[in-house]
Amino acid sequence: MAPTDDRATRAPLADLAAEATRRKARGRTPEGRGVEHDSRCDTQDGAIRAVTDKADDLAKDLHRDELAQATLIADMQHLMDRIPEHLGADIARLSGKIDTAVRDLDDLKRMLRADFVTRAELDPIKRLVYGVVGLILTAVIGGLLGLVILK
Repeated sequence: MAPTDDRATRAPLADLAAEATRRKARGRTPEGRGVEHDSRCDTQDGAIRAVTDKADDLAKDLHRDELAQATLIADMQHLMDRIPEHLGADIARLSGKIDTAVRDLDDLKRMLRADFVTRAELDPIKRLVYGVVGLILTAVIGGLLGLVILK
């Protein structure tokens, strides 16, 4: 059994050595420089990881942009709901009310100017009335003093 076990272990080792030689021969460039298969795989794995990371970052950016877009759409819908449906008619009605208010103010100004007296017109009359009232009060006080002194 020992010789068969020895052959059994040598055959897989020989196959592995032949496979390694074949891989080395395949990895040689025309200039004679060898490129290892594992290093190429590592380089490709690194490139795949970099592309995967970049794709994940782009997916996150896309998701963030989609959320921002949904927020903007909701905000626009809210603003559109606040705009009255008959904005033109409302503006025309408000314009009419403003015109009426301006006309009423003009009428009020005209009435004030026509019915009321200005300060310049009132000043001489005020002095005259104060003078007459002062004379009357002086006469009354003088009469009372005369009555008190005579008795």
